[in-house]
Formats: sequence, structure tokens, C-alpha cells
Amino acid sequence: MSSPADLTSMALPVLARRYDCDLVAAKSILHEWAENTCIDVENVAAWVLWEAPTLESTPAADLVSH
Repeated sequence: MSSPADLTSMALPVLARRYDCDLVAAKSILHEWAENTCIDVENVAAWVLWEAPTLESTPAADLVSH
């Protein structure tokens, strides 16, 4: 089983690739999502990793709630 820090570090490149940004910006995205959803960063990171195949094939605009 991965540690929380491992999950976060594995999720950052997924976000960076998805949003065409560097790892620092990806970390900001991850923390913003955690803050906005009141879900801890590790669980948001786990979701990012779980949904990575979907994130890669879904336009970014479609991932934002309206």
C-alpha cells in the first residue's frame, strides 16, 4: 500500500500532464481541489490516480463542474 506522500507525488505528474503545467502548479491544483471539496489531499490524489485513464481521455472543460 502506498503512503499518503507517495499518492500525492504520483498524482502530480498526472495533473501536470492533464493541465499542461509544471509540478508546482499541479500541486496547487491538488490542494485547491482538496480545499474546495473538504477532502484531504491524499484522498484527492488517490482519486486522481484512480481516474487517470478517464482524465487522459476527457477534455479538461468537461471535468469542471458547471
